[in-house]
Amino acid sequence: QQVDRALRAGAMAVGGRVQVTTLPGYLPLQNNPSMLDIYGANAAALVGESNITQLGHRTGSTDMGDVSHLMPVIHPYAVAATGTGHGSDYLVQDYELGVLTAAKAMAMTVVDLLANGAHHARTIKADYQAPLTKAQYLSLMRSMFEEASYTE
Repeated sequence: QQVDRALRAGAMAVGGRVQVTTLPGYLPLQNNPSMLDIYGANAAALVGESNITQLGHRTGSTDMGDVSHLMPVIHPYAVAATGTGHGSDYLVQDYELGVLTAAKAMAMTVVDLLANGAHHARTIKADYQAPLTKAQYLSLMRSMFEEASYTE
């Protein structure tokens, strides 16, 4: 809203017109702790416990944050690159870790979730309390969409 007001003020100050379209962004990612524990154990089996780190809130954008408000998810990272994510200096240093090892850890996690009649998956799903229903999510996203045209 502050940016929209600044754009409107700038247009008015020079006698111009501005069309502002406000689109919803991404919701913050909420990794499911139980799924992270399973993934973490699998990743540790592949790369060693000392190489596992729990990341806190990250400032990157992903639609996985939106999905995490509707169902249990994880979005693990394998630190195999240097530089700024999506930046010109981003460089994958360890392809095996970033691709093969990460895929193995995720595949092991899927096996664990589905083993024994999907016991872990069923428990996680039963215990999960979604922050939003589908209807609430859609209402929230629609409430953030706005188009306005400002002239002097």
